[in-house]
Amino acid sequence: MRYVACLGLLLIIGCAKENPTETELDNTQDPVSGESCESLPTPSLNLSSCRPKDTDYLPRESNSAGDTWESCISDNGVYSQLELSVSSIERVAGFDQIADILWRSGNVPTPEDFLSARDIYTVEQGLRTRVMRRYDPRLVAPDGGEWSCGDQATYLAYPEFCIGPSTIGPLVSQAFVDGIEGKTPLENAAQIEAGLTWFLYVSVLKEAKTCIETAKDCDSSWAYYSGGTQRDAPQGLAAMVQSVSPETHDRVFDAILALRCWRDLDSAVPAQNTELWQLASTQLEQALNHGMTTWMRQKALAVECATGDYAQAHQTYLKFSGPLLGPWLESYPDELSQAWESTDFDGSSVDNLLEQAFACP
Repeated sequence: MRYVACLGLLLIIGCAKENPTETELDNTQDPVSGESCESLPTPSLNLSSCRPKDTDYLPRESNSAGDTWESCISDNGVYSQLELSVSSIERVAGFDQIADILWRSGNVPTPEDFLSARDIYTVEQGLRTRVMRRYDPRLVAPDGGEWSCGDQATYLAYPEFCIGPSTIGPLVSQAFVDGIEGKTPLENAAQIEAGLTWFLYVSVLKEAKTCIETAKDCDSSWAYYSGGTQRDAPQGLAAMVQSVSPETHDRVFDAILALRCWRDLDSAVPAQNTELWQLASTQLEQALNHGMTTWMRQKALAVECATGDYAQAHQTYLKFSGPLLGPWLESYPDELSQAWESTDFDGSSVDNLLEQAFACP
């Protein structure tokens, strides 16, 4: 099982040095070799043959007049919040702050940088609190009764389902510890980037699912993707997707609007029209998968144009993110299962395989 190693790591470091005051800064840091790409490569995209499904919600086409959906609050192309306050917006802002400190600046992050970033990660009701209870909504939930992935017994029994406490959380926490201690700064920053990016992805899907029972979770799904912004001013994960494929970003946002349209047409709690929810959810997952894999394609190509520790950092990102695409996704090539940790990593080959497997948003 692909999470066994991560679960073992959890048992060793699950609560290790979570409080920033427990780690003393050391001014020494591992040297960094190699060079970064002069500019990040742009994955090739040919979306000319991609067509929406007959059941897709299409707010960009005459304000949804030509699709099969009834008129709703999303037809003007603007996400309308169900509640005034959406706490997930602050967590995405925290993600962007961490990104600016550790991997977007173009500088090698220092131990002080890792410490500052971890202060943001561990703020009360911030990212870490949600990472450590996040589950993967694409997998089957534990049988019977109430459960929470925030409970140790649950995440130890269901490590693949409880992806936050079993996998993302321990790896992110250890990367902070190692970065603060001056170890392999580029790789540890890449591991944090991978873990938190995947947390945002899973959170978009999780909140879309729990919106069936709790309507305001549709707001959280929108916020975890966009940072609480509209289509033209993306933040967080949405900005990342837009940077590699503007059309994919538009397709994800269309699907977010589909989710809100469904909740406008079905305001019951719990929702009654789960067939319409399924259409919105399917549209969302396909577009979001394309966005995630296009971002990963850029990382794969960057392994080839970077050298030394810079190339290794890109592969570190893929070592974590790649297996989480999961064999449960349709058309997942077997070759990718062996590619992530290859000592002879072929970025162009991985790029081609991902493009073939996830051709359309």
